[in-house]
Amino acid sequence: NPFRAGTRLRFTLDEPGRINVQVSDAAGRLVRTLFAGDRPAGGGELHWDGQDARGVRTAPGIYFVRLVTPRAEEAVRIVRVP
Repeated sequence: NPFRAGTRLRFTLDEPGRINVQVSDAAGRLVRTLFAGDRPAGGGELHWDGQDARGVRTAPGIYFVRLVTPRAEEAVRIVRVP
């Protein structure tokens, strides 16, 4: 999943509920919250444009996207290339 300008993040929720999707750097620092709120059950998609919370383009490197639901938590590794 290496990406340059942006990447799509797809997920499926078994049931409706409040979710939180955050991007962190390799050191565990929060880079940006992509979504925090209620979502219906089923498939969903978010886009990360590679920018931090201030709108500054992030450096190439390894990032982690974490999806937290009321019943589960999952993280995936993504790589931003120059």
